[in-house]
Order: sequence, then structure tokens, then C-alpha cells
Amino acid sequence: MAAALSAQVGAPVDKKKIELETRDIKDAGVYNAKVRLYAGVSAEFKVNVELVQA
Repeated sequence: MAAALSAQVGAPVDKKKIELETRDIKDAGVYNAKVRLYAGVSAEFKVNVELVQA
């Protein structure tokens, strides 16, 4: 998830600074998340998980 977020924003994002609304993502759906950028500065975003049939 950190790699995908880094690619979208064009800056490195430490995976330890990402907080998920749920403990684990095991099913398809939309999940809320937050990334702590600096002390006192955070951004919220949504993670859309889709199943891909091979």
C-alpha cells in the first residue's frame, strides 16, 4: 500500500505511518486509512480493494 501511495503522490511514504480503519484487509471493498506526514499533520484517504480474476 505504501508503494502505491508513493507512486500516486510522487514522494516516499513510510509504511509504518499508514493507519488502517480495520486491522487487516481480507475482503474486497473500500477502506478508510490515514497517513501521518509530519508531527500534527495527517491525511485521510480511501483504499479500494478489488478482486482480480486470473
